[in-house]
Amino acid sequence: MSKKTLILGLLLCLLCTGGCGWIKSSWHKSTGWVGSLFSRTKTAPAPKAPAGKPGAPAPVKGTGEALLARGEYLAAADAFTRRLAAGVRDNDTRVRLLQGRARALYHLGEDYRALADLNQAIALAPRRAGLYDLRLMIWARQGRMGEALKDADRLVALAPESAVAWFNRALIRVKLGRLASALDDLRRATRLDPRLAEAYHLRGIIMIQLKRPRPAERELKRAVALAPKNPDYRLDHGIAAFRLGRLGEALSDATRALEMSPQLARGYYNRGMIYFRLGKRERAKQDLARFMAMTGIEVVPERATGATGPAGPGTSGLRLLAPGQMRLPDLIRAPGR
Repeated sequence: MSKKTLILGLLLCLLCTGGCGWIKSSWHKSTGWVGSLFSRTKTAPAPKAPAGKPGAPAPVKGTGEALLARGEYLAAADAFTRRLAAGVRDNDTRVRLLQGRARALYHLGEDYRALADLNQAIALAPRRAGLYDLRLMIWARQGRMGEALKDADRLVALAPESAVAWFNRALIRVKLGRLASALDDLRRATRLDPRLAEAYHLRGIIMIQLKRPRPAERELKRAVALAPKNPDYRLDHGIAAFRLGRLGEALSDATRALEMSPQLARGYYNRGMIYFRLGKRERAKQDLARFMAMTGIEVVPERATGATGPAGPGTSGLRLLAPGQMRLPDLIRAPGR
C-alpha cells in the first residue's frame, strides 16, 4: 500500500466518525432555523392517550358547585345528576343538589327541566328563599308574569331584608303595568341598599313613562353616578334631559353612551332624533340610517315628530325611546342563589 493511499484512508475514517458529528453541529449553528427545527422534532413527546376507553372524554373533576362557579354548566348538571342517582337520604342535601342542577339547567336554557327540579325542591323545603328566586326568573323569561309575581311575593315574605328581592318584584310589577306598587317596592329597595343603581334606573324609567321628567332626571342622575360606565343609564338620563328641553345635555349623553357601547342601536335612534330637532339633518340621517341598518326598522323623522321639521312642535312631540318600548333592566340574581 502506498503512502498516499494510507493517508486517504485515515482521512476517510475521520470523516465517517467524529468528523461527521462536527460537520453536523457546525451546520446547525450556522443555520439556526434548521437547528431549532431539528430540536423540536426530536424532543417533542408524543401525547399520551387518556386512561380508560379509547375516545372517551376525560373524567369531570370537581363538585357540581365548583363547576357552576366556573361556568361549566353542562358538566355541572352531569355532576349533580350523578350525585342524585347515587341515592341521597338527607333532605337538605337533596334540595341542594336539585337547586344546583336547576341553576345549571337554567343557564343551559332548559327551563322545563329546571322547573321540575325546583318544584321538587320547593316541596321538600318550602321556606328556602333561593328556590323562589330562581323560579321567578324562569317564569319571567317565559313571559309568565303572573307566576313570576307569585314567587316574587313569596320571596319578599321570606327575605324582607333583601334589596334585590324588592327590586325584582318591582320590575315584574312594571311589566304588568302596576307602576304605583312598583315605586313602593323600589323605595323599599333603596332604603335597604342605597347603592343599588338598578333601582334608581328603574324608578327613572317609571317617571318617564308617567311623564314626570324632573324626578326622572333626578333618579337617573343617581344611577349614572353609581354606575358611570353603564351606557343604558347614560342614554336614559339623556331622554329625561331632552324632555326638560336640555338638548345639549341630551346630545352629550347619547354620544357618550354610544362611545361606551357602539352596538347600542337605540342610541343612534335617540341621537338622530336630537340632531333632527336641532336642525342638523345630515347628521340625523347618518344616525338614523345606522339604526335602520342595525334593526331593520324604518324611521321617518317627520312621522315620529308629527312635524315637517325642527320648527314644528316642541320636544314633547319627539319620541326618544326608539320604536317600541324603553329597554327595561334585567332581573338580578341574588349572589349564591
